[in-house]
Amino acid sequence: MVELIPGFPGSSSTWYGTLKACEQLKPLMQQGKVAPFILVSPRTLLLGNTQDAGCTDIPGNINADAWITRDVPQMVLDNFRADPSPDR
Repeated sequence: MVELIPGFPGSSSTWYGTLKACEQLKPLMQQGKVAPFILVSPRTLLLGNTQDAGCTDIPGNINADAWITRDVPQMVLDNFRADPSPDR
């Protein structure tokens, strides 16, 4: 799994729309140049569209770091055929 984190201001959809991540990676996977993997672009504007949490946990407000580093990977493991071992 690879997490695609947008800059600020930005949104997770930029990776799949404007940057065309899937279209760019598909030929590389088909040619065997890149092993298949799961692309994930989690929502990072957790405080609304005008404030950036900076991917950090803010006590009493938002747990952005825990969301990106713990919760998102666990959701992928729970819902897709993903292997968490480092060699995979």
